[in-house]
Amino acid sequence: MEIVVIILVIVVAVLLVLYLTTRSNFVRKCVETENLTLVADDFKRKYDELKAESLSNLEEISGLQRKLTDLKIENARLQERMSVMESERAAVQKASEDRFRILANEIFVKQSDNFRQNSEARLSELLNPLRENIKDFKKTITDNYVNEAKERHALSVHLENLMALNQSIGKEARELTNALKGDTKVQGDWGEMILESILEKSGLVKDENYFIQSTRNDDGSLLKNDSGQMLRPDVVVCLPDKKYIVIDSKVSLTAYNSYINAENDDRKDAFGKAHVASVRNHIRELDAKQYQKYVGVSANSRLDYVLMFIPNEHAYLVAMSLDRNLWQEAFDRHIVIISPAHVISTLRLIAQLWIRDKQTKNALLIAEESGKLYDKFVGFVNDMKEIEIGMIKLKSIYDGAFKKLSDGKGNLIERARVLKALGAKASKSLPEEL
Repeated sequence: MEIVVIILVIVVAVLLVLYLTTRSNFVRKCVETENLTLVADDFKRKYDELKAESLSNLEEISGLQRKLTDLKIENARLQERMSVMESERAAVQKASEDRFRILANEIFVKQSDNFRQNSEARLSELLNPLRENIKDFKKTITDNYVNEAKERHALSVHLENLMALNQSIGKEARELTNALKGDTKVQGDWGEMILESILEKSGLVKDENYFIQSTRNDDGSLLKNDSGQMLRPDVVVCLPDKKYIVIDSKVSLTAYNSYINAENDDRKDAFGKAHVASVRNHIRELDAKQYQKYVGVSANSRLDYVLMFIPNEHAYLVAMSLDRNLWQEAFDRHIVIISPAHVISTLRLIAQLWIRDKQTKNALLIAEESGKLYDKFVGFVNDMKEIEIGMIKLKSIYDGAFKKLSDGKGNLIERARVLKALGAKASKSLPEEL
C-alpha cells in the first residue's frame, strides 16, 4: 500500500509539474502535446502495472503476516517449553551442585579429620618430650629438695660421727704418743693417715675431688718449683670453679706429750715453748715450699693460702693458747692452721659446693633442653599457621574451580553438553547429577 501511495504522489507531482509547465509554456508546448500524451499513456500503463504489482505484494504481505502470527504462536510455545526446560535444568544443576558440594565437603571433612589426627599425632610427638622434660625437671627439683633435707640430716649425723671420730682420734693420739715419741717419720705418716681418713668420710671422691700426694699439675705436667725441685703436697682438694686448695699435715707430738705430762710448772712452761717452736718450725717449712704459687697452671686456679693440718685437736688448742700470735704469724705467710674440727667443716662445705654445682649444671641443662624444645614447638605452631593459610587458599581455589565447572553462564559442563549436542564424538557421558 505504501508503494501505491508513493507512486500516486509521484504521478500527481509529475502531472502538476506538467500542468504548470504547459500552462507557462503553452505556446512552446503545443507542439509537444502529442508527445506528452504518449508519455502520459506510458505513465498510465506503468501505473497500472505498479498497481497490479502492489496488489500482488499486498496479498504476499497478508500471507507473511499470517505466517508471522503462526510463528509467534510457535515461539510462545517454544518459549514456554524452554522455560520449563530451564527450570528443569536449574533444578538438575542445583541438585548436582548440592551433590558435588556434599561430596566435596565429605572429602574436605575427611581430609581435615586426617590432617587433624596427623597434627595431633605430630603435636603429641613434640609435646610428650616437653611434658617428660618438665616432669623430669619437677622431679629433679623435688629430689633436690628431698636430697638437701636428707643431706642436712646426714650432715648433722655425719658431724656428730666426725666429732666422735675426732674425740677418738684425740684419744688414739694420746695413746699413740708414746709409740710415736721421737719418730718424726712415723708421726708424719700418722698425720697423713688421719687426714685421709677424714677425707674418705667427707663425701668427696678420691682422684676426682681430691688427690693424695699428687706430683702432677692440673694440665698433667710435673709439679715443680722454680728451681726444678719436685713438689708433693699431702692433699690437693678441687673446687667446682677449677680452683685448688692444698692441705699439708704437720704433726707436733713430742714436746706436746712432754707438756701434758710435765710434773711441775717450770717443766710445763719449757715443754710448752718447745711445742710452740715445733709448730712455728712447721709453718716455716711449709712457707718455704710455696704450694700456693705452683699448684694450678693458671693464676685464677690458685688460692692465696695453704691449709696446715694439725691432726691432734688438743695439740692445736695448746699451741694457739700458748702463743696467740702464732695463727696470725702463719696467716701472714699465707698459711691457715686448722685442726680436725676445722678440716671436717671445710671439707664438708666443699662437698656441698660440688653437690650444688652438679644441681646447677643439671638445672641449666634442663633449661637449655626445654628452651630448644620450646623453639621446636614455636616452629611447629608457625608451620600449622602456614598450613591453615594454605588450606584457606586451597578452599578458595576449589570454590573458584567449582564455579567454572558448573555455575554461571557458559560453565564447562554446559559447554561440554553443547559440544556433544552439536555432534562431538564422545564415548562417555557426563553424570546426570551434574
